[in-house]
Amino acid sequence: MAEPKKPRVKAIRSGNIKDESGLTVRKADIARAKPFEWAWDQRILLSYINILMGEEGVGKGNLIAWVLAHITRGELPGNLTKPRKVIVIGDEDSFDHIWVPRLKVAGADLGLVEYIVAGKDKGVFDVRTDADALRQYVKKHNTALVYIDQLLDNLGATDNWKDKQVRDALAPLRAVASSTRVAILGAMHPNKRGGSFRDRLAGTPAFNAISRSSLLVAPHPSEPGRIAVVLGKGNYASEHFAFEFRIEGREIAVKGNIIKTSRITDTRITSLTRDELLESKKSRRREDSKAGLARRLLTEMFADGKERSAGAVQLQLHREHGLSEREVSRAATDLDFEKHPRGFPAEWYWKARAAND
Repeated sequence: MAEPKKPRVKAIRSGNIKDESGLTVRKADIARAKPFEWAWDQRILLSYINILMGEEGVGKGNLIAWVLAHITRGELPGNLTKPRKVIVIGDEDSFDHIWVPRLKVAGADLGLVEYIVAGKDKGVFDVRTDADALRQYVKKHNTALVYIDQLLDNLGATDNWKDKQVRDALAPLRAVASSTRVAILGAMHPNKRGGSFRDRLAGTPAFNAISRSSLLVAPHPSEPGRIAVVLGKGNYASEHFAFEFRIEGREIAVKGNIIKTSRITDTRITSLTRDELLESKKSRRREDSKAGLARRLLTEMFADGKERSAGAVQLQLHREHGLSEREVSRAATDLDFEKHPRGFPAEWYWKARAAND
Protein backbone atom coordinates (compact mmCIF):
# COMPACT_ATOMS: atom_id res chain seq x y z
CA MET A 1 0.00 0.00 0.00
CA ALA A 2 1.40 3.38 -1.04
CA GLU A 3 2.33 5.80 1.69
CA PRO A 4 0.08 8.87 1.91
CA LYS A 5 1.51 12.11 0.61
CA LYS A 6 2.94 14.40 3.20
CA PRO A 7 0.58 17.31 3.77
CA ARG A 8 1.62 20.84 3.00
CA VAL A 9 2.49 22.75 6.14
CA LYS A 10 1.43 26.38 6.30
CA ALA A 11 3.86 28.82 7.83
CA ILE A 12 2.43 30.89 10.65
CA ARG A 13 1.29 34.45 9.74
CA SER A 14 3.20 34.80 6.49
CA GLY A 15 0.74 32.98 4.25
CA ASN A 16 3.63 30.98 2.77
CA ILE A 17 3.33 27.24 2.22
CA LYS A 18 6.21 24.82 2.70
CA ASP A 19 5.77 22.31 -0.10
CA GLU A 20 6.94 18.70 0.13
CA SER A 21 9.30 19.56 -2.72
CA GLY A 22 11.20 21.81 -0.34
CA LEU A 23 10.06 25.01 -2.07
CA THR A 24 8.30 27.77 -0.19
CA VAL A 25 5.35 29.09 -2.17
CA ARG A 26 2.57 31.60 -1.66
CA LYS A 27 -0.93 31.55 -3.04
CA ALA A 28 -2.51 34.72 -4.32
CA ASP A 29 -4.78 36.28 -1.71
CA ILE A 30 -6.34 39.70 -2.12
CA ALA A 31 -6.65 39.98 1.65
CA ARG A 32 -2.87 40.44 1.86
CA ALA A 33 -2.78 43.25 -0.72
CA LYS A 34 -1.72 46.65 0.66
CA PRO A 35 -1.17 50.10 -0.84
CA PHE A 36 2.35 51.48 -1.06
CA GLU A 37 3.40 53.72 1.79
CA TRP A 38 5.50 56.85 1.55
CA ALA A 39 7.95 58.55 3.87
CA TRP A 40 7.62 61.55 1.53
CA ASP A 41 4.51 61.31 -0.63
CA GLN A 42 5.26 60.07 -4.17
CA ARG A 43 9.00 60.63 -3.63
CA ILE A 44 10.51 58.38 -0.93
CA LEU A 45 9.00 54.91 -0.46
CA LEU A 46 8.85 53.11 2.84
CA SER A 47 10.03 49.45 2.76
CA TYR A 48 12.28 50.05 -0.26
CA ILE A 49 15.65 51.42 -1.41
CA ASN A 50 15.46 54.93 -2.86
CA ILE A 51 18.16 56.94 -4.67
CA LEU A 52 18.93 60.67 -4.47
CA MET A 53 21.18 61.88 -7.31
CA GLY A 54 22.76 65.30 -7.48
CA GLU A 55 26.11 66.89 -8.17
CA GLU A 56 28.36 67.79 -5.27
CA GLY A 57 27.40 71.13 -3.73
CA VAL A 58 23.98 71.32 -5.38
CA GLY A 59 22.10 71.28 -2.06
CA LYS A 60 21.39 67.59 -1.32
CA GLY A 61 22.51 67.95 2.30
CA ASN A 62 20.19 70.86 2.99
CA LEU A 63 17.32 69.05 1.31
CA ILE A 64 17.87 65.90 3.39
CA ALA A 65 18.16 67.94 6.60
CA TRP A 66 14.72 69.39 5.75
CA VAL A 67 13.30 65.91 5.07
CA LEU A 68 14.75 64.42 8.26
CA ALA A 69 13.57 67.38 10.34
CA HIS A 70 10.01 67.00 9.08
CA ILE A 71 10.04 63.25 9.82
CA THR A 72 11.16 63.86 13.40
CA ARG A 73 8.20 66.20 13.81
CA GLY A 74 5.72 63.96 11.99
CA GLU A 75 5.09 66.71 9.43
CA LEU A 76 6.39 65.30 6.14
CA PRO A 77 3.60 64.71 3.60
CA GLY A 78 3.11 60.95 3.38
CA ASN A 79 2.22 58.05 5.65
CA LEU A 80 4.35 59.00 8.66
CA THR A 81 1.88 60.88 10.82
CA LYS A 82 3.83 60.81 14.11
CA PRO A 83 7.40 61.89 15.02
CA ARG A 84 9.85 59.12 14.17
CA LYS A 85 13.55 58.41 14.50
CA VAL A 86 15.96 58.82 11.55
CA ILE A 87 19.53 57.63 10.98
CA VAL A 88 22.43 59.10 8.98
CA ILE A 89 25.25 56.86 7.71
CA GLY A 90 28.41 58.04 5.95
CA ASP A 91 31.17 60.60 6.33
CA GLU A 92 30.64 62.69 3.19
CA ASP A 93 29.94 65.58 5.58
CA SER A 94 30.98 65.84 9.24
CA PHE A 95 28.05 64.93 11.49
CA ASP A 96 28.90 67.27 14.39
CA HIS A 97 30.17 70.20 12.33
CA ILE A 98 27.71 70.13 9.43
CA TRP A 99 24.75 67.79 9.95
CA VAL A 100 23.79 68.78 13.48
CA PRO A 101 23.75 72.56 12.84
CA ARG A 102 21.80 72.02 9.60
CA LEU A 103 19.27 69.82 11.36
CA LYS A 104 18.94 72.32 14.19
CA VAL A 105 18.08 75.27 11.93
CA ALA A 106 15.77 73.00 9.90
CA GLY A 107 13.77 72.49 13.09
CA ALA A 108 14.59 68.82 13.72
CA ASP A 109 14.00 67.10 17.05
CA LEU A 110 17.68 66.25 17.56
CA GLY A 111 16.74 63.57 20.08
CA LEU A 112 15.33 61.54 17.19
CA VAL A 113 18.41 61.82 14.93
CA GLU A 114 21.29 59.37 15.20
CA TYR A 115 24.51 58.79 13.31
CA ILE A 116 26.06 55.36 12.79
CA VAL A 117 29.73 55.99 13.44
CA ALA A 118 31.01 52.56 12.38
CA GLY A 119 29.96 49.02 11.56
CA LYS A 120 30.37 45.95 13.74
CA ASP A 121 34.05 45.68 12.90
CA LYS A 122 34.60 49.33 13.93
CA GLY A 123 35.32 50.29 10.35
CA VAL A 124 33.17 52.00 7.73
CA PHE A 125 29.59 50.72 7.75
CA ASP A 126 29.30 47.97 5.09
CA VAL A 127 25.80 47.24 3.78
CA ARG A 128 26.75 43.61 3.14
CA THR A 129 28.18 42.69 6.53
CA ASP A 130 26.31 45.15 8.76
CA ALA A 131 22.83 44.80 7.30
CA ASP A 132 21.57 42.39 9.96
CA ALA A 133 22.79 44.65 12.77
CA LEU A 134 21.08 47.58 11.05
CA ARG A 135 17.86 45.58 10.77
CA GLN A 136 17.91 44.82 14.49
CA TYR A 137 18.61 48.44 15.41
CA VAL A 138 15.98 49.88 13.07
CA LYS A 139 13.34 47.45 14.36
CA LYS A 140 14.20 48.09 18.01
CA HIS A 141 14.03 51.88 17.67
CA ASN A 142 11.11 52.08 15.18
CA THR A 143 13.24 54.05 12.71
CA ALA A 144 11.48 55.62 9.73
CA LEU A 145 14.35 56.51 7.38
CA VAL A 146 18.02 55.63 6.95
CA TYR A 147 20.06 58.06 4.83
CA ILE A 148 23.37 56.77 3.39
CA ASP A 149 25.77 59.46 2.16
CA GLN A 150 27.37 58.35 -0.19
CA LEU A 151 25.95 54.93 -1.03
CA LEU A 152 29.02 53.87 -3.03
CA ASP A 153 31.24 54.43 0.03
CA ASN A 154 29.34 51.78 1.98
CA LEU A 155 29.33 48.88 -0.49
CA GLY A 156 32.64 47.44 0.69
CA ALA A 157 34.75 45.62 -1.90
CA THR A 158 32.19 45.94 -4.69
CA ASP A 159 32.86 46.89 -8.31
CA ASN A 160 30.12 49.47 -8.82
CA TRP A 161 30.21 48.87 -12.61
CA LYS A 162 29.25 45.18 -12.34
CA ASP A 163 25.53 44.44 -12.09
CA LYS A 164 25.85 41.14 -10.24
CA GLN A 165 28.19 42.54 -7.59
CA VAL A 166 26.00 45.58 -6.98
CA ARG A 167 22.82 43.49 -6.76
CA ASP A 168 24.48 41.07 -4.35
CA ALA A 169 25.82 43.92 -2.20
CA LEU A 170 22.44 45.65 -1.98
CA ALA A 171 20.35 42.49 -1.43
CA PRO A 172 20.81 42.57 2.38
CA LEU A 173 19.85 46.26 2.43
CA ARG A 174 16.69 45.52 0.45
CA ALA A 175 15.82 42.87 3.01
CA VAL A 176 16.27 45.39 5.83
CA ALA A 177 13.86 47.80 4.15
CA SER A 178 11.18 45.22 3.36
CA SER A 179 11.28 43.54 6.78
CA THR A 180 11.21 46.71 8.91
CA ARG A 181 9.12 49.17 6.78
CA VAL A 182 12.02 51.62 6.87
CA ALA A 183 12.83 53.87 3.91
CA ILE A 184 16.45 53.50 2.74
CA LEU A 185 17.70 56.59 0.89
CA GLY A 186 21.13 56.47 -0.72
CA ALA A 187 22.87 59.54 -2.17
CA MET A 188 24.83 59.24 -5.41
CA HIS A 189 26.72 61.61 -7.70
CA PRO A 190 26.03 61.75 -11.44
CA ASN A 191 28.64 60.75 -13.99
CA LYS A 192 29.81 62.97 -16.86
CA ARG A 193 28.17 61.04 -19.71
CA GLY A 194 24.93 62.99 -19.94
CA GLY A 195 21.76 61.57 -21.43
CA SER A 196 18.76 60.23 -19.53
CA PHE A 197 18.48 59.99 -15.76
CA ARG A 198 19.48 56.33 -15.90
CA ASP A 199 22.49 57.15 -18.08
CA ARG A 200 23.59 59.92 -15.71
CA LEU A 201 23.60 57.75 -12.58
CA ALA A 202 27.16 56.76 -11.65
CA GLY A 203 28.03 53.08 -11.83
CA THR A 204 26.07 50.20 -13.30
CA PRO A 205 22.39 50.60 -14.28
CA ALA A 206 21.68 48.11 -11.47
CA PHE A 207 21.56 51.00 -8.99
CA ASN A 208 18.64 52.57 -10.81
CA ALA A 209 17.01 49.17 -11.37
CA ILE A 210 17.13 48.26 -7.67
CA SER A 211 15.85 51.65 -6.53
CA ARG A 212 12.06 51.85 -6.47
CA SER A 213 12.05 55.64 -6.43
CA SER A 214 14.90 57.86 -7.61
CA LEU A 215 15.12 61.63 -7.20
CA LEU A 216 17.14 64.15 -9.20
CA VAL A 217 18.37 67.36 -7.51
CA ALA A 218 19.65 70.07 -9.85
CA PRO A 219 19.78 73.85 -10.31
CA HIS A 220 16.62 75.39 -11.71
CA PRO A 221 16.96 75.77 -15.50
CA SER A 222 15.77 79.37 -15.65
CA GLU A 223 15.82 80.87 -12.14
CA PRO A 224 19.33 81.39 -10.73
CA GLY A 225 19.62 80.47 -7.07
CA ARG A 226 16.69 78.07 -7.09
CA ILE A 227 17.09 74.29 -6.83
CA ALA A 228 14.61 71.69 -8.03
CA VAL A 229 13.86 68.10 -7.01
CA VAL A 230 12.09 65.91 -9.56
CA LEU A 231 11.28 62.24 -9.84
CA GLY A 232 14.02 60.59 -11.89
CA LYS A 233 12.38 57.18 -11.74
CA GLY A 234 9.31 55.99 -9.91
CA ASN A 235 8.15 52.39 -10.33
CA TYR A 236 5.22 52.95 -8.01
CA ALA A 237 4.87 56.74 -8.02
CA SER A 238 2.74 58.92 -10.22
CA GLU A 239 4.54 61.62 -12.23
CA HIS A 240 4.67 64.11 -9.40
CA PHE A 241 5.17 67.83 -9.29
CA ALA A 242 8.65 69.26 -8.71
CA PHE A 243 9.70 70.48 -5.28
CA GLU A 244 11.70 73.71 -5.48
CA PHE A 245 13.62 75.71 -2.91
CA ARG A 246 16.38 78.20 -2.21
CA ILE A 247 19.20 77.94 0.34
CA GLU A 248 19.79 80.69 2.87
CA GLY A 249 22.69 81.13 5.27
CA ARG A 250 22.00 80.97 9.00
CA GLU A 251 23.97 81.41 12.20
CA ILE A 252 23.45 79.76 15.57
CA ALA A 253 25.14 80.42 18.91
CA VAL A 254 26.54 77.39 20.74
CA LYS A 255 28.41 77.88 24.04
CA GLY A 256 29.46 81.37 23.06
CA ASN A 257 30.55 80.34 19.55
CA ILE A 258 28.82 81.41 16.34
CA ILE A 259 28.31 78.52 13.91
CA LYS A 260 27.52 79.31 10.30
CA THR A 261 25.17 76.88 8.59
CA SER A 262 22.31 76.91 6.08
CA ARG A 263 18.80 75.70 5.46
CA ILE A 264 16.29 75.54 2.63
CA THR A 265 13.64 78.23 2.30
CA ASP A 266 11.09 79.60 -0.17
CA THR A 267 9.79 76.10 -0.97
CA ARG A 268 7.14 75.59 -3.60
CA ILE A 269 5.56 72.91 -5.77
CA THR A 270 5.76 73.50 -9.55
CA SER A 271 5.14 71.71 -12.85
CA LEU A 272 8.85 71.60 -13.77
CA THR A 273 9.71 68.23 -15.33
CA ARG A 274 12.67 65.86 -15.26
CA ASP A 275 13.28 66.38 -18.98
CA GLU A 276 13.47 70.15 -18.52
CA LEU A 277 16.14 69.71 -15.84
CA LEU A 278 18.12 67.20 -17.90
CA GLU A 279 17.91 69.31 -21.06
CA SER A 280 19.07 72.34 -19.10
CA LYS A 281 22.05 70.37 -17.78
CA LYS A 282 22.95 69.32 -21.34
CA SER A 283 22.79 72.93 -22.48
CA ARG A 284 25.06 74.02 -19.66
CA ARG A 285 27.54 71.27 -20.53
CA ARG A 286 27.55 72.38 -24.15
CA GLU A 287 28.20 75.98 -23.16
CA ASP A 288 30.98 74.90 -20.80
CA SER A 289 32.70 72.89 -23.55
CA LYS A 290 35.35 74.24 -25.92
CA ALA A 291 32.68 74.60 -28.60
CA GLY A 292 30.56 76.67 -26.24
CA LEU A 293 33.57 78.78 -25.27
CA ALA A 294 34.38 79.42 -28.94
CA ARG A 295 30.81 80.48 -29.66
CA ARG A 296 30.74 82.88 -26.73
CA LEU A 297 34.08 84.46 -27.65
CA LEU A 298 33.11 84.91 -31.30
CA THR A 299 29.75 86.40 -30.33
CA GLU A 300 31.47 88.96 -28.11
CA MET A 301 34.21 89.70 -30.64
CA PHE A 302 31.83 90.28 -33.56
CA ALA A 303 29.13 92.10 -31.60
CA ASP A 304 30.30 95.40 -33.16
CA GLY A 305 29.23 94.22 -36.63
CA LYS A 306 32.73 94.56 -38.11
CA GLU A 307 34.37 92.17 -40.56
CA ARG A 308 37.56 90.39 -39.46
CA SER A 309 40.22 88.14 -40.93
CA ALA A 310 39.34 84.52 -40.09
CA GLY A 311 43.02 83.60 -39.83
CA ALA A 312 43.75 86.44 -37.41
CA VAL A 313 40.74 85.51 -35.25
CA GLN A 314 41.72 81.83 -35.16
CA LEU A 315 45.30 82.69 -34.21
CA GLN A 316 44.16 85.04 -31.43
CA LEU A 317 41.75 82.53 -29.89
CA HIS A 318 44.36 79.80 -30.08
CA ARG A 319 46.98 81.91 -28.29
CA GLU A 320 44.61 83.29 -25.64
CA HIS A 321 42.28 80.32 -25.03
CA GLY A 322 43.91 77.24 -26.55
CA LEU A 323 41.18 76.76 -29.16
CA SER A 324 42.10 74.97 -32.37
CA GLU A 325 41.52 76.40 -35.85
CA ARG A 326 38.87 73.76 -36.48
CA GLU A 327 37.02 74.50 -33.21
CA VAL A 328 36.87 78.21 -34.00
CA SER A 329 35.80 77.61 -37.61
CA ARG A 330 33.05 75.22 -36.52
CA ALA A 331 31.80 77.76 -33.96
CA ALA A 332 31.61 80.41 -36.70
CA THR A 333 29.54 78.01 -38.78
CA ASP A 334 27.26 77.27 -35.81
CA LEU A 335 26.71 81.02 -35.42
CA ASP A 336 25.92 81.29 -39.15
CA PHE A 337 28.64 83.88 -39.79
CA GLU A 338 29.01 85.38 -43.26
CA LYS A 339 32.20 83.96 -44.84
CA HIS A 340 33.81 85.26 -48.02
CA PRO A 341 37.32 85.36 -49.56
CA ARG A 342 39.26 88.49 -50.45
CA GLY A 343 42.46 89.15 -52.44
CA PHE A 344 44.94 86.79 -54.06
CA PRO A 345 45.95 84.45 -52.69
CA ALA A 346 42.52 84.44 -51.09
CA GLU A 347 42.16 85.29 -47.39
CA TRP A 348 38.87 84.47 -45.69
CA TYR A 349 36.90 87.07 -43.73
CA TRP A 350 34.04 86.59 -41.28
CA LYS A 351 31.19 88.81 -40.21
CA ALA A 352 28.20 88.25 -37.91
CA ARG A 353 24.89 88.37 -39.74
CA ALA A 354 22.59 91.27 -38.88
CA ALA A 355 19.62 90.33 -36.74
CA ASN A 356 17.15 90.91 -39.60
CA ASP A 357 19.09 88.89 -42.19
